[in-house]
Amino acid sequence: MFVCHLRDQSFLFTALLFACFFPTSTFADSLESALMPGQVIQGHAKWEETCAKCHKRFDKAAQTQLCQDCHKDLRQDIESKQRFHGRLKEQRECRECHTDHKGREENIAPINESTFDHAQTNFALTGGHADTKKAECKACHKPKIKYREAPSECLACHKKDDTHKSNFGEKCEGCHTATNWKEIIFDHERDTKYPLRDKHRSAKCESCHTGHLYKDKLKTDCYSCHKKDDYHKGIFGQKCETCHGEKDWKTSPFNHDKDTKYPLLGKHKTTKCESCHKVPVAKEKTPTGCYACHKKDDKHEDALGRACESCHTEKDWKETPAFDHGKTLFPLRGKHIDTKCKDCHPDQRYKPTPVDCYSCHKKDDYHKGIFSQKCETCHGEKDWKTSPFNHDKDTKYPLLGKHKTTKCESCHTVPVAKAKTPTACYACHKKDDKHENALGQACEQCHTEKEWKDTRLFEHNKTKFPLLGKHEKVDCKGCHPDRKYRPTPLTCHACHKKDDVHKGDYGEKCQTCHTDRTWKEITFDHDRDTKFALREKHRSVTCRGCHAGHLYQDKLKTDCGSCHRKDDIHNAVFGVKCETCHSEKMWKPSPFNHDRDTKYLLLGAHELVTCEECHRVPVAKEKTPTTCQACHRKEDKHKGTFGDRCETCHREKSWKLIRFDHDRDTKYPLNGKHRTTTCTSCHKGLLYKDKTPTDCVACHKKDDKHKGSFGSVCGDCHNEQKWQNILFDHDRQTKYSLRGKHVGLKCDSCHKGHVYKDKTSPECYACHKKDDKHKGQEGQQCETCHREASWKAVSFDHDKARFPLRGQHDILDCRKCHKSLLFKDAPLDCVGCHAKEDVHKQRFGTQCETCHTARDWKLWDFDHDVRTKFKLDGGHKKVDCYDCHHKPMKGKLVTSNTCSSCHKNDDKHEGGFGPQCDQCHTTSLWKTIKPGGGIRRK
Repeated sequence: MFVCHLRDQSFLFTALLFACFFPTSTFADSLESALMPGQVIQGHAKWEETCAKCHKRFDKAAQTQLCQDCHKDLRQDIESKQRFHGRLKEQRECRECHTDHKGREENIAPINESTFDHAQTNFALTGGHADTKKAECKACHKPKIKYREAPSECLACHKKDDTHKSNFGEKCEGCHTATNWKEIIFDHERDTKYPLRDKHRSAKCESCHTGHLYKDKLKTDCYSCHKKDDYHKGIFGQKCETCHGEKDWKTSPFNHDKDTKYPLLGKHKTTKCESCHKVPVAKEKTPTGCYACHKKDDKHEDALGRACESCHTEKDWKETPAFDHGKTLFPLRGKHIDTKCKDCHPDQRYKPTPVDCYSCHKKDDYHKGIFSQKCETCHGEKDWKTSPFNHDKDTKYPLLGKHKTTKCESCHTVPVAKAKTPTACYACHKKDDKHENALGQACEQCHTEKEWKDTRLFEHNKTKFPLLGKHEKVDCKGCHPDRKYRPTPLTCHACHKKDDVHKGDYGEKCQTCHTDRTWKEITFDHDRDTKFALREKHRSVTCRGCHAGHLYQDKLKTDCGSCHRKDDIHNAVFGVKCETCHSEKMWKPSPFNHDRDTKYLLLGAHELVTCEECHRVPVAKEKTPTTCQACHRKEDKHKGTFGDRCETCHREKSWKLIRFDHDRDTKYPLNGKHRTTTCTSCHKGLLYKDKTPTDCVACHKKDDKHKGSFGSVCGDCHNEQKWQNILFDHDRQTKYSLRGKHVGLKCDSCHKGHVYKDKTSPECYACHKKDDKHKGQEGQQCETCHREASWKAVSFDHDKARFPLRGQHDILDCRKCHKSLLFKDAPLDCVGCHAKEDVHKQRFGTQCETCHTARDWKLWDFDHDVRTKFKLDGGHKKVDCYDCHHKPMKGKLVTSNTCSSCHKNDDKHEGGFGPQCDQCHTTSLWKTIKPGGGIRRK
């Protein structure tokens, strides 16, 4: 019925008219179903009645997007440029390769296994996989499983071939290659922490990895594998590599001398290991001491200790050349050298043997122990009678004078061990002291050992009273009657009190003025001996001038006022320290220097002022002020507004000469126009004390054309040199850098009414909305296409849009496709622009790209054999397209492929053999009948 109505043009027109006026009606849906070119594949069957699932009316370009909405995995591949679809050099519309509506059983994703490039996928075929004779596609790509979901891991396909039974994990490629499964690329040295050396290189894997077990880590120590080979039975521990090598087990690289702390010498070189190493090393270390092994051989029965090596050597036990008596605590010297060992060591008992003389020679001591038991102090081993003792060198008491010939026993009457022999004279000569201990017991101060009566040794000058002057000739008895030397006074007054003409007024220290040489010669130096040195006029004053009545003992005051108060013409205004201004040389003129002697220098007019003009009150009561204000308050025209520090601006030389430097003396340096501004312009009424504001707006608020919109920090843009010179850097000080045409614009072009405070929008559209020729269809992000340097220079990349420019499209002016500069709703399909150029008059539908390319419209590349199910051969090769496709077709180009559809009028059989002409005829030659062909006539 549909075929019949399709021929009826009026019906078709009526149906289309209803579809346009009632697009959402049930009738429209039914009409779409009626116009459907054919059944969809089985996978799309459930959406067959819902055309909108795959098609968008009047928008063919949306079809690919709709395909990918379902096939999200393919969209992800395309976006990430992975697998086959993502690696296509030129992305195409889905319908170009996958055309539906060809029937339920149609394969719309056919693949040519012989030409398909597997390198375009994520799994390139190499080695054995590339050999199509051995590896067919179906070996990896199972039915009902998508090609892209085929596993890429070796074990997924070769699990049955895994002789290791997964003990090596699933990464087969770690050892095997796709070229040859048996060819192993595993490198034991590189890929493990156990490199194979010598004998291990030729060992088979199974020797260590029994049962193809590799996954669990094998131990790398020798003992784990060679425990059965250990003929030491564990005595030497499990570190076989200490003695053995991998090259040859029997050839041991172990060197006892180098590898241990016990080198083998003498008899030890030929001793077997087991002779010393009887216990496993891990349990107990082998001792290195001789006694540990040779205890049974010790004839000394441990009397000499266990350091056998002190006397014996490893070369020969009986030979004892190593023993050196000189290295013991008792080296042999003199008579001891020839003494036989047994004389000191009876019965070969060497310890304990005494090393002191007395233990052996007690019977020979004719001193009977008086000098203790240290015989070696006086006697030597060479000859007993010849004593090397030297009393001068060997003791702290050298023998001098009479002591040289005195016998030892005369002084050493008691054994030294009980009491030390005293060295003081008095200890022995107490009975000879004629002074009866009056001068103490240090006899040696006056007497000598040579002659007792000779007392020239005594030196009076070494006492606390050296004899000087007249005292040198005084006889000892003059001061020391009856040989009484202690206590004897040392002061002059004790002996010369009767000679004191001062009658004690000057005290008892006569030596202050008098000397031992002559009594009348006075040595008193007033400068040296007192704290008041005599200067100038004081030098000629007599002692009585100050010390009236010979009174010296009481301390006189040293200040001038004490003596010269009656001479003070200042009446104590300047205090009593006359020396501040006057000197002892001359009372007038005064040496006082105001600049040097005070902290206030007299400068300018102050140099001519008299002292009294400033110093009107006694200094002791009140200090004279040093501030200008204290004296010149009445002359202050500023009325105290500048404070008390007049010197900041004025000078003493001239009051009117101002030295105030605004740059130096304030925190506000004057620059530009401020330098020529008068003080009163800023400091009204000569008031300076209150801080004058330093911000611009405080003075120039009335001049602010911006009306406060920029805030009060005028210095950001303006300078004091010239108000109109703007130093504002838009690039640095804002987040909007000026580029291109914006650089030369005036501020008020963007900032209307000099209002800047509220943020001005940085978006192009905010200012250029009126200039938008696109009327807002392209959005407000003008910078996507346009640049500030030149508005007309467009940088839009059309390839990143939904319609990449190819071929002739690449050189077209934008207005050719986008009329009136409206871009947003521009059509994407060819027919949208080229409908008037369609010479086929839509006989082949509107998918022009099926045959034509953008490069050259006339060069079409439609391959009827590949793209359709009707191959052109024989007579069909020369037939014009319009001969078969003579009616407009909507959607896909669907033309019946039966012979009778076109050749019904040529059927000489008049339908007697049915419509399947190809049963007998061929397209090459109609009249030639196929061998064996034929159909029974109906």
